[in-house]
Amino acid sequence: MTATGARIKDQSSGTLKRVVLATGGTGGHIFPALAVAERLVADCPGCSILFLGGERGPEGTLVRDSGIPGLSFEALPAAGVLGRGLKSLQALAWMTRSLRRCLGILTDFRPQVVLGLGGYAGFVPVLTACLKRIPTAIHEQNSVPGVTNRVLARRVDRVLVSFADMEGPVFGGPKAVVTGNPVRAEIRAGIILWQQPVASDAEARRIVTEASRLRGMA
Repeated sequence: MTATGARIKDQSSGTLKRVVLATGGTGGHIFPALAVAERLVADCPGCSILFLGGERGPEGTLVRDSGIPGLSFEALPAAGVLGRGLKSLQALAWMTRSLRRCLGILTDFRPQVVLGLGGYAGFVPVLTACLKRIPTAIHEQNSVPGVTNRVLARRVDRVLVSFADMEGPVFGGPKAVVTGNPVRAEIRAGIILWQQPVASDAEARRIVTEASRLRGMA
């Protein structure tokens, strides 16, 4: 089991049967969540995983197209809370609707643990789980925590981080656990392939990635 999956299992009592993953908005949040789901299915046979994400993001399509057995998706009203005037009021209205829906979903699904992986779509599900006293954890993929995880960090039971040198009383504190970044099996297989030596410069391989936050940049 990956380090992240192991820490999720530590948050529950006994064998994991029901887990909620909460995130959305961008691939930087969604794909690590899918990696966690992939490993949970492999290491916890019969585990049901419910992915809670936003109505408007790509997460619904990505979850349904992933083909991961035991993984289902529920869409929630979701919007960032930053802003002023009408935008802020609309976001609060969405959050209220999302909270009501989450209360019903978590009551019916009865998860043993709820893991948030950042993004505004993951805020209300994790907060609702905290209010219902369901074991909770968040995972931060970046070296600089995002808004959602900064707000939730003091409320959850465990804070899972990707880097050992994160600072602050929470992300660098006693309830922080270094797990690294969850990576899907197909990506790990690709990394192994690309590490193999090439016969000539003509066969040199290159990979280009991008991210919303880059370590070491001002």
